[in-house]
Amino acid sequence: MKLSPFVEKSLIAADLPPGTKKELLEKLLSLAEEHYSLGDKTKILKDLVAREKQSTTGIGCSIAVPHTIVDGIEKTLLIIGSVPEGTEFHAVDSKPVKVVFLLLSPPDRTREHIKLLARIARICSIEELVEDLAGAATAEEVLERITREDESHVG
Repeated sequence: MKLSPFVEKSLIAADLPPGTKKELLEKLLSLAEEHYSLGDKTKILKDLVAREKQSTTGIGCSIAVPHTIVDGIEKTLLIIGSVPEGTEFHAVDSKPVKVVFLLLSPPDRTREHIKLLARIARICSIEELVEDLAGAATAEEVLERITREDESHVG
């Protein structure tokens, strides 16, 4: 599965300042809320924070993939944030997170949700891509780099 069909320039926040995990999640949710009806944003944030307390979504290689199922949204949303200086996310490799892929899916899209999580995890092995995303100064740069990576794969 490719990421680019789910990546919207309006849902990319490049060059974010470091902050706490919760602050970063709040910023990304606010960005999504500017373009889509999310319903109860407080509940979504609470669910994301509870998920992080159970087990970090900082998968290593400077990437975090916070995710949750959201009642009331019509389609899967992928909100991307780059934090060039890195932020503490209690990642499995203990390194700061520089790229966050926040995945919000409706209940009837769990298969798609799982496939996207798998695709994002595979990105972790492409060191150059992670560096490019982390260092992106604009949403256009993030979108271009993900599109270029997707074009190099068949499916």
